[in-house]
Amino acid sequence: MTEEQVMSIIHAEQRSFAASGSFNGAMFPFIKVQDEFFISRNELLLWAQDASLYHRRYVNGQLQ
Repeated sequence: MTEEQVMSIIHAEQRSFAASGSFNGAMFPFIKVQDEFFISRNELLLWAQDASLYHRRYVNGQLQ
């Protein structure tokens, strides 16, 4: 995935969480230190499995 796609997923999930106050499943795993994002490979694999289980779709920066 490109950096733009990753950022789009992060923002889509954060908007969804902010709007409803909850989120089904795991959110994209990252930590931010100053202006840099860090992602755990193991947590990313778990997130991908969870996103697949829920058949999540991210289209144009929106979670569908």
